[in-house]
Amino acid sequence: MPDADLILTSGPLELRATDHGRGGYPAVQWYQGLEPRLQARVIARLDNISKSLQCGRPDQALAVLPDSRAGLFEMRVTPAGGRPPHLRLFVLRRGMTLWAAGAITKQAKRIKPGSYPRACNIPLNSPAMLSARARV
Repeated sequence: MPDADLILTSGPLELRATDHGRGGYPAVQWYQGLEPRLQARVIARLDNISKSLQCGRPDQALAVLPDSRAGLFEMRVTPAGGRPPHLRLFVLRRGMTLWAAGAITKQAKRIKPGSYPRACNIPLNSPAMLSARARV
């Protein structure tokens, strides 16, 4: 399956999952495990990000994670002030591809830095990041 890592596309923007070098795609499994209404939130957010990037303006849904050694962004699927569950993906942007290194579903509005997934600590030379860079 050549596109087993593909989660979604929106126009020229692709959301793909990294495999962390252990096989399988945790972000794909996270997305497929969401209820349809929550999957619709992810689709809508990706559409908004795609339109913003095509217009050349940054999207507020993508925030740099200051503690990430790999330069990950936090993709906030649930808007500020939205009702739980709060959906977050941790992505590396390469051109018009967002590589999801991890994803979480939280009930609390704020995510404490200590509760970020191991995705935040993925080194730049990990199999996940190397595969993301190689495919660009």
